[in-house]
This record gives sequence, structure tokens and C-alpha cells, in this order.
Amino acid sequence: MPLSGVRSSWLMVEIKVVFSLLAFSSASW
Repeated sequence: MPLSGVRSSWLMVEIKVVFSLLAFSSASW
């Protein structure tokens, strides 16, 4: 498993988490 693939997959996961947190915070406001 290449390191770049792991890094890109984690980057996508982080982006999804950040966007979900932003959506949750904006909805709670």
C-alpha cells in the first residue's frame, strides 16, 4: 500500500469530517 494513497485517503476523510462538522455547526446555529 503506497504512502501517497494512504495520505490521500486520510485527506478525503479529514475533508468529509470538516465539512460534516461545519454543516452541523451551521445547522445548530
